[in-house]
Order: sequence, then structure tokens, then C-alpha cells
Amino acid sequence: MKTLLLTALILIGTVTSQAGDNAINNAGCLEVSLHITYGKKTPKGTKVEVYDGRTCVYSSEKPEYFYFFRFWLQRDKDYTIVVSSEGFHVRKFSVSTWMPASVSQKMAYQLLKQVELVPDVVTYDPQSVSMPDEKIAFNEASRLFSHDMDYAAFVRMAQLNFVAQAEPTVPVTTAVK
Repeated sequence: MKTLLLTALILIGTVTSQAGDNAINNAGCLEVSLHITYGKKTPKGTKVEVYDGRTCVYSSEKPEYFYFFRFWLQRDKDYTIVVSSEGFHVRKFSVSTWMPASVSQKMAYQLLKQVELVPDVVTYDPQSVSMPDEKIAFNEASRLFSHDMDYAAFVRMAQLNFVAQAEPTVPVTTAVK
């Protein structure tokens, strides 16, 4: 049971990224839309905070358009997105908007992310709680924002190893009796 719930915790979610012309909105280079759910609904009291270092640059408890939290991130910065709701584990995401100089300053990107909340009943490695669940950065090959798959695999292995160590092993002969 723990392993099943932990797998839900480390479910990365869906990230869709696309590019467009930034002539209309000079607010930033990356528009982020988060759809936060538990089951099919956004839990009441869900809060999204975005940090640039230690400075909170966005905070909201009210989703906007069709239950999405939407905000813009500036180019060439590192952000931490924190999603919290009472009774659920805090979810953290690292987003780097650093791009090579060859990418036009006029380009704007969209990032659509599904975030599934996980109830507090799941226990997992306290050290992994302090790490972001995932990292998202500009991928030069695809010219879009995407997951750092190596980091996701590292976090998943750390959490699965913790569960494997935490779950007691019962000898087959004992379990049969």
C-alpha cells in the first residue's frame, strides 16, 4: 500500500511547452499554468507560491481560468514553485528560465503542468522532502521547456529505496501461518 501511494507521490505529471511571439506580453518569457488536483477537484485552500531565491514573487489561493493557477516567469532566473494544501504533502518544483543567447528575447513560452496532490498519510524519506520533486529547464535540442529526466530518476530511486528500507520484510513461512 505504501509503495502504491509513494508511486502516486512521485508521479511527475504532464508538462506541455510551446513557443510563441512575446510582442503582446512583455511580462516574462515563460507563462506557467498549473492545474492542481486531488482526484478530479482542486482542494479548497490550495496555495501556490513562487520564489525567486528567498523572495516570494507570486502567491495565490485562488485558481483563475478553469481552475488553473497562472503566472509569468522572467528569463534567465531560477525559481522554486511551492504547492501546499492542508492535509497534503507540499510539492516543490524547480524551474530554470536560463536560455542561450541564441534564443530570441522576443520568444515567449507556455508551460502547462498537472500537479496531483498526495495525502499526508504517505510516509517517505525526510531528506527527499527538502528537494524539489522535479526540475524543469529549457532544452536546447527541442527548443522548449521540459523535465530533467535524470533528476526525476534520482528522486524516484531515493524515495523507492527509502520505502524498501522502511517496509518490514516478513518471511514467506511466517506470512503463510
